[in-house]
Amino acid sequence: EYMVTYGATDQTGNLSTPGPDGSEVYPAFDDFDDFSSMDRYFSYNQSGTSDSTYRVKCSVVYVDPSNPEAALGTKTWHKKMTIEITSKSMVDTIRLETIFSYFYNR
Repeated sequence: EYMVTYGATDQTGNLSTPGPDGSEVYPAFDDFDDFSSMDRYFSYNQSGTSDSTYRVKCSVVYVDPSNPEAALGTKTWHKKMTIEITSKSMVDTIRLETIFSYFYNR
């Protein structure tokens, strides 16, 4: 028998709540959902250009794969991460989304 759990358990009631565990702090996150509620500013200075400061906001929520646009109030095997990057030096906001799913293989 072969089983892959990636730190999850066989019952969704024991899945972790999105966010850093215990004393974890950026950049020493070790899990997908540790980035939940991250809101940080990063500066970038390329030679010959002015400084640019970027705001990076992340959120991680549980979703149902049949309707991944709606955040659920209950734990599932599917977590959606949304990342938004903004800057005064940019016209538009960059928004990225991805879903991480835990699977149990028998």
